Parts: sequence; structure tokens; C-alpha cells
Amino acid sequence: MEEALVLYPSPPIGHLVSMVELGKLMLTRRPSLSIHILIAASPYVAGKADKYMATVSANFPSIDFHHLPTVTPVSTTVTHHEELTLEVLHLSKPHVHEELRNLSKRYKIHGLVMDFFCSSGLSVANELDIPGYFFLTSGACFLAFFLHLPTLHQKTSRSFKDMKDQYLDIPGLPPILATDLPNPFLDRDNQAYQHFLDFSTQFPQASGIMINTFELLESKVIKAISDGLCVPNNRTPPISCIGPLIVADDKRGGSGKISPEDVHECLSWLDSQPSQSVVFLCFGSLGLFTKEQLWEIATGLENSGQRVVLVEEMKLALSMNESEDGFVSADEVEKKVRGLMESTEGKMIRERASAMKNEAKAALSDGGSSHVALSKLLDIKFVQIILITHPKTGDLRESLKYIYNLYVEYVVKNPIYTPGAPIRCELFNTSLDQYTFSIYLILTTINIHGGARHTVIDPAIFPFYSQTRHFCTQQSSSIESEETKLAACQRKVNWFGGELLL
Repeated sequence: MEEALVLYPSPPIGHLVSMVELGKLMLTRRPSLSIHILIAASPYVAGKADKYMATVSANFPSIDFHHLPTVTPVSTTVTHHEELTLEVLHLSKPHVHEELRNLSKRYKIHGLVMDFFCSSGLSVANELDIPGYFFLTSGACFLAFFLHLPTLHQKTSRSFKDMKDQYLDIPGLPPILATDLPNPFLDRDNQAYQHFLDFSTQFPQASGIMINTFELLESKVIKAISDGLCVPNNRTPPISCIGPLIVADDKRGGSGKISPEDVHECLSWLDSQPSQSVVFLCFGSLGLFTKEQLWEIATGLENSGQRVVLVEEMKLALSMNESEDGFVSADEVEKKVRGLMESTEGKMIRERASAMKNEAKAALSDGGSSHVALSKLLDIKFVQIILITHPKTGDLRESLKYIYNLYVEYVVKNPIYTPGAPIRCELFNTSLDQYTFSIYLILTTINIHGGARHTVIDPAIFPFYSQTRHFCTQQSSSIESEETKLAACQRKVNWFGGELLL
């Protein structure tokens, strides 16, 4: 059966492009994969995607788009556009379930990779025994905050918007002013906040989290996440830093061959400017400003005397001070832009940006941190746990999950472990022995090609263990013995970057 990976982005085109780039990257590492992208109907216009998807399909036959049926939101009034998006995605859950069920009849689905907004799809993946992953394009700093949100929520009964002059302590991050959080997180009584809070409690249940960053860029916060500091009362899924993942050609999804007439006039102008002479200003694909604020920005940029490009994707952030009325004045914009381009501190920022550009290339090159992370994610074939039990033994699904979690904690997260190699981790073996004896199971470990096999023996059939061990070593899928009249229960735990199929 052909191998497949299903991607589920949020409807806006910015999220779709990111997910498509992830699919293209995975195809470069594993061309045998079939990539299927689920498209939920967008509740608002945030860029037309039809032409883009058509171009991707033409250039990448292994990428297939599946349009989910249109759903109608029941809310009549929403405070944030995120709330509307989340409602549409929640209503689309039955359609996601149906699409995954149909695909699983024709493909061996290795996982469902979800956008940050599509967390509701995790329960669908669990129902169908499909590993669920998250792909986060916002970087490790945001992930640290998001994973820590339930902890912050429990520490106070107030909304963050009401915590003026109070700073939040988030592992791996400098203190953050509570009122500086994104709008959907400011009011705990808002429906969008409740959605995100629910999602943050689901993230630890994922098989793994892919982040569009590289280790050197956010090393401190990545370590804090990996050490479990952001989720003190739950497990932290395996983290894979696979970025920076950017569009190499253009937003039309082509294969890199761009004719001169297809190049946007903004890029042509940019190419004609002196090196490091242009300020890159971004507000996001859905950035909105009042007429008054936009005028202040434009005036400040004009007075700065610097070349400026206004774009949709953030590349460099300038910290702006707001006035008491919530506006950023033209004088403030001019001051910060001049400082970036003319001051000694600004020069240091530009030099760091240039250095990080080189480090980003190194991370994606052969042997680089992101290249290795993605290879580990895709190249591990499977881990198989076999339970050989008495016919009257009850359901051991929870035991399998516990053993799997031990494997993730002590083997997968071990930086010196090579996928497919024999497992020689004392902590893993000790913890596994303690657990199996606690549930009255006896365990032996056997190494096989492409992964590791563990055989757990129910004490009810321990007298015949020497017989069963021989069959397990030969990778037998079942054990039949008229003398013992015992059944062998085999359940596979398929490993694809950090999760199992029971």
C-alpha cells in the first residue's frame, strides 16, 4: 500500500503556503510519499488560493488537494477573525474524519500534520489511530508561551488585559508584559481565548511538533521546551526544528523557474537598491490599522529618509513605544527606522541578521541541525512492541502507550541515539523493567532492522517463555502451540517521527 502523509492547514493562504512548503520539503527527503492536503472553506477572503493550488498540482504530482465541504458558522457576532476561523475548523471535524477514513482505504497514512489553528483535528486522528503532529510556523518562542498557557491560566483569575505593568514568567523567554500578548489571548472570557486554551492542553498529546526555526536561532527556548519546563504537569512531545522553511521561488507554487515577467515590480525595485539599504516592514497577511495609525506610520517612514518595502511576512521586528492613546507616533517610527539604518546599535542588528542568514543556510545543508531533524523524523521506519498474553488478559492499550512514552522520553530524546541502532539506554531499560514488573509482565528486548522490537510476556505463560522467545527472535507475527493452547496478541506500534499506531 502506498505511503501517505496528510497535511491540514488553516484556510488563509499564508497558512496554506507554509504547509505546502513543508510537503515539498518532505518530498525531497522521501519521494515515495504521497502528500494529501485538506482544504477547509475559508470564512473570509485572505488571498485567493485557487491559482496557487493549481500551479502546485501541476509542478508536484505527488501533492493532492482535497476540498472539504463548506460549513456555515452559527455565530452572528465575533470579536476576532481567529474566532471565526476556529469555528469553521471545528464544524469541519466530521468532514476531516470522513476524508481521512477514505484515504486510509487506499494509503498507509503515516500521520496527520496540523496547522496551529487546526488542533481540533487531533481528536479525529486519535479516533482513527493516525499519529497527529503539529507544524508551527511561529517559532519556538511562541510555542513556549502556548505550551505554558495552561500554567499561566491556573496562576490567576484575571485576564491578561487587566494585568497592567505585570510581567509573565515563561521558561526560556525574557519577562513578557501581560498586556503585550496577542489580542485573542488578552480576554479570558472571550471565546477565542477559550479555544486556544483548550488547544494548548491538547498539544502535549501530539506525536510530535515541527517548528519552522533552527536550533541556533532559538537555542535557549528550544532547550527549555525540550527539558519539559514549559509543561510541568504533562509530557512534552518530541520537538523537531526543521526550518527556516521559506518559499524559494514565489507564492505561485512553481518549481523555481520564474520568467522575468512573473517577477513582481516590488522585487525588481528591491534588486536595484544598494545592499543593506532597505528597511523591511511587515504587518502580516491580516494586519489592520486605523486610518490615523497608518498615517502616522507613513509620515514617520517618509521623514526617516530611508528606503522602505512594505510586505506581508515578518523578517525583522522593531520595538516601537506606544503613546498613552495606544498609537505609535510618526516621530517614534522615524526614530527607530533611522536608528536601525544609521546608529551603531542598528549596525549590530544588521550584522546579526546577516550572520543568522548564513547559519540558516548551514542548518538546512547536509549534516545541518534542521536537515538532521527532518531526516530523523522521516527515516525511522518503526518500533514494534509485541505483547504475548493469556487469552483472558484484558485490554493492554494503556500499557502500550505507557511503554511508548518511555521510549520517547529516554530514547527518542536522547541526542546520541541513532535511529535503528540497538537501544542501550540504561534509564530506558530500568524504567521499562520497573513498569513491566509492576503490572506483572516480564519483558525482553530484541533489536531488528530499522528500529527496535520489545516482547512483553504475560506471567501466565512464563513457563513456555523459552519457546515463545525463539519465535519472536525470528520475527514471527504469531505463536501457535496446541500444547499450551495460548494465543499470541501482537500489536504494532508504528513509529513515524514520534508516535504509534495501535
